[in-house]
Amino acid sequence: MMSTSTFCRSLRRRLKLRNFLGCIGLLAIATILYRLFAVAPEKFTMQLTEPDSYQVKGDSVKKIKRIPAILHQTWISDIIPSTYVPYVRSWANHRPRLDYYYWTDANSLEFVARHYPEILATFRGYPAHLSRADAVRYMLLHKYGGIYADMDMMRLRDLAPLLNNSRELCYLSQERYEITRLYWGYNSSVMNAIMLSAPGHKFMEYVVKALSRFANNSPDVMTSTGPLFLQRVYEEFHYRSPVCDLRDPMCRCVAADPYDFMPQVDPIRIPLFRGKCSSPNQLKPNAVEACRMLDQIGWRNEISEIGTRSYTHHGFLHYGFENQRLKFASVANISSVRADRLSFGREIH
Repeated sequence: MMSTSTFCRSLRRRLKLRNFLGCIGLLAIATILYRLFAVAPEKFTMQLTEPDSYQVKGDSVKKIKRIPAILHQTWISDIIPSTYVPYVRSWANHRPRLDYYYWTDANSLEFVARHYPEILATFRGYPAHLSRADAVRYMLLHKYGGIYADMDMMRLRDLAPLLNNSRELCYLSQERYEITRLYWGYNSSVMNAIMLSAPGHKFMEYVVKALSRFANNSPDVMTSTGPLFLQRVYEEFHYRSPVCDLRDPMCRCVAADPYDFMPQVDPIRIPLFRGKCSSPNQLKPNAVEACRMLDQIGWRNEISEIGTRSYTHHGFLHYGFENQRLKFASVANISSVRADRLSFGREIH
């Protein structure tokens, strides 16, 4: 029979072992609960989808750049050609909703005088109305950011993927390569019919500063403010002497694939192109390649066939040119088309 003293020593050892095992169990449970429910602040991030959003990391807050959800359009006055109406209305149901900024010639002049007085003399001195329409769109994008679209640009699908992309903050459109090679003789060229930019973007700043430099180069709209001007400035900025680090989204500007924004060939030019392509021996190699490209797609030019991935398409109405701007049959008031338009000088400033 076990003595009293022996029994007491054995009991103490058992109690110590149970206490030890109990502590181990409690520690294990606490560890599991911590891993399940505790939030490590340094790994917690929050990313919003608004144009100006924030990323939260620990106690620091970093503003994330976005192209703002603004649509800029310009015309002579509040009275627009009726043929523009379906194009303008196509943007009304965009998601996210786009704040609509409509600029008349008078509004544009006031805007330039207020925000870019150093360019005002150049702006006033342009001999063609279209030059002022070209120039102001670059300044609007530099100042406010957003989307600029010609009045005959139709939205096919929402541009939300571009507005919500913090890795690219500037986009230019391009015409189809076939047009560029057959009409202009270049391999590719950027266009200003639709452009997107974050406010203060370095490329748009460079374009605005280049306006005065190119104003006296040629009276031709295309080379002083239009697509050929933009192509020249784009090449300077991105290839010849970059003024900032092109790895920075606030520096580089993307020349989008032609099918992203302008998938059609201008119907007016198709007879000209067919004539050129009928005599390939008289064409440069890049123009011959353009004819081959058109042959491969059977000269198709319908949006239903070629624009399945496009954000927009260009109507090529050409009302901006001096010899075309008064050739529309009927008119509409912009207020009846876009009741949500913002008045210059009030909401925008």
